[in-house]
Amino acid sequence: MRPAFFVGSVLQHGLALGLRGLAACGELLFPRGCAACDGELSATDAVFCPACAATLQPLVPDQICGRCAMPLSEQATLRRLRLGPAVLATCETCAAWPAGLQSLHAPFEYGGALSEAIIACKWQARFDRIRPLSRLLVPSLQSVIERCDVVIPVPLHGQRLRQRGFNQAALLSHAALHELAPHQRRDLRPDWLQRIRPDAPARHATLAERQRRTHGAFAVPSQAHLHGLRVLLVDDVVTTGATITACAQALCQAGARSVDAVALSRVVTLRGPDR
Repeated sequence: MRPAFFVGSVLQHGLALGLRGLAACGELLFPRGCAACDGELSATDAVFCPACAATLQPLVPDQICGRCAMPLSEQATLRRLRLGPAVLATCETCAAWPAGLQSLHAPFEYGGALSEAIIACKWQARFDRIRPLSRLLVPSLQSVIERCDVVIPVPLHGQRLRQRGFNQAALLSHAALHELAPHQRRDLRPDWLQRIRPDAPARHATLAERQRRTHGAFAVPSQAHLHGLRVLLVDDVVTTGATITACAQALCQAGARSVDAVALSRVVTLRGPDR
């Protein structure tokens, strides 16, 4: 069985047990503490300790673009508050994005303690941080889930999957869905989208360069039944939006009726000239 499909199969048919096992092992090795520094928590349901929580930068829905989740300029924000949320639904950042993705919802700016927790989860296999981080994603899921039929995590290429051993977006999706009320939960289909071309180094790449590198990098396998379905993509971090829009394009070309996305965090360093 190919590695990418192995993770998809496990997620679809038995990830509930697997995730509980990973979380239990993680909590055994790392007693419950702050998701960033392992320090003492002020409440049992807290994700971060007070010091780390102070580094979080929430992205306020009324102050960000409805399509790409980038902060609007102060002038644009005031205009939207005065005239309604439909004003400036597309900002200059995502005006260059290809068609396909309808909206992106991200609760926090990438950085501070949140970035430390995400990096530890991805590169240090801190599975104990999946469940706490997933709770931060729940409000974004709730805001869009009613208009979606199926949830698809952004996939990793097989080479990256073998290197890491798991897809953090898939684990995050699974944990967050189970935080929702039963009537809000949707099928999780990690095997309905594949990355067929490996990630290219893109640390200093521009948006246009990233779009060229991700164009055609994703494909929908024959066993996926997307026709007419409204899809929700889930990822941990959105940087320029090139990956998430390439995923949306592949899904739409395969028959998806619409594609929205949620991510735990959004990189907010690539600002337009009026920001």
